[in-house]
Amino acid sequence: MVAVGLLLSPPSPAANGEPRIRQLTFVGDAEGVALDPGGTTVAFLTGQRRALVLREVDGDGELTLLQSAEPLGRPRWSPDASRLLFAGATDGRRGILGISR
Repeated sequence: MVAVGLLLSPPSPAANGEPRIRQLTFVGDAEGVALDPGGTTVAFLTGQRRALVLREVDGDGELTLLQSAEPLGRPRWSPDASRLLFAGATDGRRGILGISR
């Protein structure tokens, strides 16, 4: 099982001086991770890159934004986190797609 983790900056290091690592997802094929500019939400692809998912970093919620018949491109947040852009197909035509927050 491959898990996507996010290195968080803890107020203090663990007892052994190593950074603390927290697992955020428990799906086997998460990839294309993009952390929003505010550091509160991570977007990632799963299901052979056919599902676009949002996950709150604090662990409170997860939302599948899109299921696609075609593989999707790695998501990217706009600088103000108001939009999530990714490559995908709609009506049989590939292009850059966006979802407003």
